[in-house]
Amino acid sequence: MAAFVISIEYTIKERVAWLWPLDADKQRSYWRTLGKGRIQAENLMNRHIFSLIILTTMCCFASVANSKELVREFKGTGDTLTDEFEVEAPWIVDWRSSGDYPGNMALQVNLVRSPGGEYLGKVTSTKWVSNGVKLFQEGGLYRLQVNSSLANWTLRVEQLTKAEAETYTPKNQD
Repeated sequence: MAAFVISIEYTIKERVAWLWPLDADKQRSYWRTLGKGRIQAENLMNRHIFSLIILTTMCCFASVANSKELVREFKGTGDTLTDEFEVEAPWIVDWRSSGDYPGNMALQVNLVRSPGGEYLGKVTSTKWVSNGVKLFQEGGLYRLQVNSSLANWTLRVEQLTKAEAETYTPKNQD
């Protein structure tokens, strides 16, 4: 870096001497002044770079602190009982259904406790291409019971922060 600065400074000195002929004393005085300005500019630039690094770091940590964490994702086309998963409150099931026969297809997803298979509630029931989110406020070990006919489905279990959970406004929680 120093060699680069020196070479640029030397080139500038040559050009200034060629364009603006001064006696040696005036040129030394000019370069001392320019040197002080360069140091001040470098200090200012270093402060701006430091501020930029701090701002970037803060933005990265802020986005990580407020992001959902994927616990499990399940995809399929038929009936199944998913593998068990463990979550802490609050958490959501983000579901999507698709198919070639809207109105004639069926998708029903229920939450069951694992182990034991105790029915805890409906996540969704639809005959249409659709999607939605179901919020849960109790953690534990669970499975999803999927009953599907002519439908493709995707279920994403995501861990939320309490602040994120407060932003959800349910249409109708069962």
